[in-house]
Amino acid sequence: MVVEELESLGFTKDYTLMFRRDGVNFVSRLPNGKVCLRDKKEKIEPEEGLEYECKVKELERVAFARIVCEAFIPRIIVRDEGVILVRRVNSEVRREMLPSVEEALKKVDDERVMVIRR
Repeated sequence: MVVEELESLGFTKDYTLMFRRDGVNFVSRLPNGKVCLRDKKEKIEPEEGLEYECKVKELERVAFARIVCEAFIPRIIVRDEGVILVRRVNSEVRREMLPSVEEALKKVDDERVMVIRR
């Protein structure tokens, strides 16, 4: 479903959410602390620990989310043979081998970065 259709259904707010399974539903929290459930018509089943860009319909006591896409966080993978920077450049995911974590951090203009040691 395209974003315009979601907005016409009342899903007007944009949030990056991480869900966890709570019984039969997936649950998250909005920055204001309100409980946010995955909308019952949502077909995407989120993986725990991954962030998703969502359109949210906020009601008085609860909110409902429809997943738009997986949120992409740049990754720095540290290996014995060097450092690999994985980032999105103009909607394309690129991998680049670099000499150090410091060099990788200089190339990332996002405030969130995931560092993985393998």
